[in-house]
Amino acid sequence: MACLYDQLQQIPEDWSGARTVRDDERISTSAPGDRGHQPYPTLASIPYHNLPSARPITLVELGGGMMTGLQAVLKTGSVIMKYVYCDVDIKLHAIVPTLLQRVSEQYPEQFPMSAWSNALTNLPKDVHDITPRHWKRIGHVDLIIAGTECPPFSQATKGAQGYADDRARMVPLVVQNIHYLYEIQGDISYIVENVPNAVNFPENIRLLGSEYVILNGVQLGSQSNRPTVFWHNMCSGDRMQREFDMIEDRPMMTLQQLLKAEFPGWTPQKQSSDINLRYNQDGEQRILPNSLQPEIPTP
Repeated sequence: MACLYDQLQQIPEDWSGARTVRDDERISTSAPGDRGHQPYPTLASIPYHNLPSARPITLVELGGGMMTGLQAVLKTGSVIMKYVYCDVDIKLHAIVPTLLQRVSEQYPEQFPMSAWSNALTNLPKDVHDITPRHWKRIGHVDLIIAGTECPPFSQATKGAQGYADDRARMVPLVVQNIHYLYEIQGDISYIVENVPNAVNFPENIRLLGSEYVILNGVQLGSQSNRPTVFWHNMCSGDRMQREFDMIEDRPMMTLQQLLKAEFPGWTPQKQSSDINLRYNQDGEQRILPNSLQPEIPTP
C-alpha cells in the first residue's frame, strides 16, 4: 500500500489526464443510506484527481482493519489533519486507540493526537449505516481508502459466491459513499482494494471500473506473498500497471530467517527440512508446519 500511494504521489498536481466515461457509466446516485436506490453508481465516472501536497489532508478508511492505509499515507510524508476510521469488527475497535497512539508517537509532526480525537465516532462502525449527516459532520474529505470484503471473491474461499454472499454488499456501498462525496465536493481521491480474483466478477468492473493495478507486496520488499488489486483515480490504471510490471520480485526469507528475525532466541523444536521452505507460497496454507512452531524464550 505504501509504495502504491508513493508512486501515485509522484504525479504532478496539474496532470489532467481525462478519463473516458461511457454513456452507461453516467449513473446518478442518491444519498448514502437510501438502500432502495438501484442501480448503484460507478467509480469509473469520477475524474482523475491527485491529492494536493501543500496542505494537510482528511483521510477516511472504510473497512480500515489494521490501518495500513493510514500508515502508507504517513510514510510518504503527508500531513493528516483529520483521520476517520470505520470497521464493523468490534474487536478491532478495542485496540485501534492504542495503535493510533503509537502511530502519533512515530509521526508526531504529521499525525498529532488531535487528528484522530474523533476517529472512531465520526462514522458508524458499519458502512451500511453511513448517511449524509455523517459526512456533513466530517467536512471535506480528501482521500478514502477502502478495504472491501475479500472472501466473496477470493479463490482461497471454498465455493466463493460473489454477490450471492451478503458480505459483497460492502462494495456497492463503498462506491455509493465515494460517489456521493464527489457530487457534493466536486473532487475526491480514492483507493479501493481487494483480491485479484475480484476483477473476474463483472459487477465489480461495472461498479469499480476497468482500470486497476495488481501488485504483489513481495515486489516491494514485503515478506507477505499476497497479490492485491487496487482501483484508484489518481492516474491511468494502465500507466501505473506498466510501472509496477517493471519491478522484479524480490527473494523472500526462509521460515528460519523469518522466525529468527521475530524471535531472536528461537530454535526449532526438532530438525526438519521444512526450515528452508519459503513461507506464504501461492496455493499453500498460511500456517507454520508443526515441526517449526517456535518455543518463545522466556525473558
